[in-house]
Amino acid sequence: MRWEETQSSLCLMPKRRRCCFRTLTLTVLWNLPMKLVKTSVRIGCNRITVEGGKSLAFAVQKSRTIADVGMWGNKIGDEGAKAFADALKNHPSLTNLSLSCGGISTSGGRSIAEALQENTSVRIFWLTENELNDESAESFAEMLKVNRTLKHLWLIQNKITIKGAICLKEALKENSHINEICLNGNLLEEAQFKLLEDEARIICF
Repeated sequence: MRWEETQSSLCLMPKRRRCCFRTLTLTVLWNLPMKLVKTSVRIGCNRITVEGGKSLAFAVQKSRTIADVGMWGNKIGDEGAKAFADALKNHPSLTNLSLSCGGISTSGGRSIAEALQENTSVRIFWLTENELNDESAESFAEMLKVNRTLKHLWLIQNKITIKGAICLKEALKENSHINEICLNGNLLEEAQFKLLEDEARIICF
């Protein structure tokens, strides 16, 4: 793989078949010259798992210019999520991060939420189709009381019930900066939507 100083992004997304970039991640991304990747890294829907995810998170942490990281569809689990949480803390430039379909559950969600309390750059965070539950929602609610830069939080198709949704709704009373929290496809019944309808920024249908 050859890197040029004018290169602005790295895109390794398979089209016709699922390719395995686990080896590439371990051997290349660990020492990736991120200063040459000015804008984005998108490695969605590959077979990157925990160790590969941790390697990419470390590379992101080293970068001072990366703005967009797409890791959707890679099963990095809670350990990988914790590595990205470490990368998030006080990161100066990252604005868009997708860890959707990553096999992330309660502990990984908690680590991400805690990291976002210290982050002032991320605007959009995708956590669609993970295993996040009401406890995770409570962690994100605590984050919302502190964070003033996050604009869009996508928690679509997780395992959040009305309990977690109300917790997020209450937290929004202390946050006028976020634009929306998407809860479509969670464990909410249609009859419960009325409990959230007075907060337009909670989207669940």
